[in-house]
Amino acid sequence: MRAGDCFLIGGHWLTPHLWIVLTEPSGDPARVLIASCTSRRSWSDDTVVLNRGDHPFIRHETVIAYAQIRIVESRVIEFQLYRGKITSKERMRRAVLDRVVEAVLASDNTTGKCKQFIRDGNFGTDAAIKSVEKRRGTRGP
Repeated sequence: MRAGDCFLIGGHWLTPHLWIVLTEPSGDPARVLIASCTSRRSWSDDTVVLNRGDHPFIRHETVIAYAQIRIVESRVIEFQLYRGKITSKERMRRAVLDRVVEAVLASDNTTGKCKQFIRDGNFGTDAAIKSVEKRRGTRGP
């Protein structure tokens, strides 16, 4: 499980949605921050808008559901992949992942707990690290 990994949740009676692993596993047990992609609507949080070409699964304007971001144990995702309950998809390109991760702090809809997870250093991309450090007024090692 790495930052940028993607998977589908849904099927049968639920519309499948692409989920992105935003952070590297951290802690004991190892946890990651995951975010759902959903079709853009008039009421959507458009902090980040993804388009065709940003990921093979994305076919039209898509947003990140920052209100639905979750911190989960990475072993739970791995177990569901093993059981076939969720489906692995192509990894998110680094440039797109950086945009999505950076916007975790920018979105008014991200929960305080998830923002704190990022602020505590649980991020996985260079651009996101620089953005967070700039907001904190600190610099990395």
